[in-house]
Amino acid sequence: MLQIDDLQVSIGSKSILQGVSLQVNEGEIIALIGHNGAGKSTTLETVVGIRQPNAGTVSFNGEIISNKPTTEIVSKGICLVPQSNNVFSNLTVEENLELGAEVVKGNSKFTREAIFELFPILSERKKQLVGTMSGGQRQMVALGIGLMSNPSYLLLDEPSVGIQPNLVDKIMEQIVTINQEFGVSIIVVEQNINKVLEIANRTYVMSRGAVIKEFASGEVDSEELWHLM
Repeated sequence: MLQIDDLQVSIGSKSILQGVSLQVNEGEIIALIGHNGAGKSTTLETVVGIRQPNAGTVSFNGEIISNKPTTEIVSKGICLVPQSNNVFSNLTVEENLELGAEVVKGNSKFTREAIFELFPILSERKKQLVGTMSGGQRQMVALGIGLMSNPSYLLLDEPSVGIQPNLVDKIMEQIVTINQEFGVSIIVVEQNINKVLEIANRTYVMSRGAVIKEFASGEVDSEELWHLM
């Protein structure tokens, strides 16, 4: 289990998170939604050690990890795919995936072949420079890099941003596949509320640095959520 308890984070003099608490059980897809500036991305960054909390803790399988460096957190099986700067544009698809695998110790369920099966277009373009690819294809590469680190928990920050609408469904389908077929627990920060509600087991709503509501799949529709936020 990934557990966040009373997390408080400031950037400079500005308070960003004000007592965020949530948990992700093994095998779940969790949606984290809210308007821009609600603290969603900061929450994910704090989980993987990019941000340090002023107070509160992040625990993974009972061990407090909020005082550990990002490399150690990733090696424990938690990986963040950020919204931007998530690929190496001057390298090929293959080279990007190889970099993602560098942190893995021992065998991984995610090989290049597994990534190419998830995203067949990447197999066709494995020698192509990622900087010459479309936004949707780059997002697939970013997911591939994250998966090559062999995570048990995958944190996705706006995976549909900048992607053509006809590819958003494909990305969401593959998130479900990663969860169900590979057993990866997932947190998705997403502005496309209708799509993420279709795949999430539970949803947390954030506003002004705090969680204001938690609900299970199907309990609240997207129109109600906009009124909440």
